[in-house]
Amino acid sequence: MNDKSLETVITARNRNILLSLENGPKKSDELCTASGMDIMAFLSIIELLEKHKLITKEADFYRLTEMGQLVSDKLNPNLPIDKVVENVYDYWQNRNINFIPQQLLERLYEMDGLTEIQPRLSDIFDHNEEAHELFKSSKTFDMIAVSIRPYLSDLLREMIDSEVNLSIIFDPRLYNKLLVDEHEELIKLIGKSQIKLYKYPRDIDFVSLKLSESCMLLQSFTKEGAYDYTQLMSCSPTTVAWGRELLEYYLKDSMPIADIK
Repeated sequence: MNDKSLETVITARNRNILLSLENGPKKSDELCTASGMDIMAFLSIIELLEKHKLITKEADFYRLTEMGQLVSDKLNPNLPIDKVVENVYDYWQNRNINFIPQQLLERLYEMDGLTEIQPRLSDIFDHNEEAHELFKSSKTFDMIAVSIRPYLSDLLREMIDSEVNLSIIFDPRLYNKLLVDEHEELIKLIGKSQIKLYKYPRDIDFVSLKLSESCMLLQSFTKEGAYDYTQLMSCSPTTVAWGRELLEYYLKDSMPIADIK
């Protein structure tokens, strides 16, 4: 945990360094000269920005990280920095965000009412009971899946019995695995009129998105690409709308699965 909040870090002088890197990497001496600071003050601020993972150094060049670019984009007065901090920075600074299309990445601040759910070690293979009850009582349930936990088939049956309309977009690696391991189960799912299955043509860089008309549950990989059991949940209308756009982004390139031989 950082000992200073992002809002505290983004002072006027620090903003200038971030903004000066928006057009591309700069050498340290060039960046120091542009900042108008003496070398000791400059190095102190650089260390702080690196600690908060807003900039990184490659050879003798500093550049914005993905999170630094995202924050820098919001330093113009259209959006208060505390909005960026509340809705973006605390969760996303250590996550892989490559799966988010640019138009949604620029609107991460629209996500609110966010709750980070970190299961205990003994519960990591259990489903999110609160979210499942909400999904089961909804009219629709949409999912993008890179991996599927053992209990998912039972949960899907519960939703089918509750007359929820389902759609699932499979990562191609998962789909190929299911063809071998769960062939008969896939055939049963395809035979249900209220279920639509799709296969995305390329590898998907996050764990899962689960979405109803009133709630979103998102699970992503760490920045290093490791599996992370932490879930991001929100039932805010603006967050659900953001999640719906993410779903549609992947759906437009997905291929319907109408038959399995």
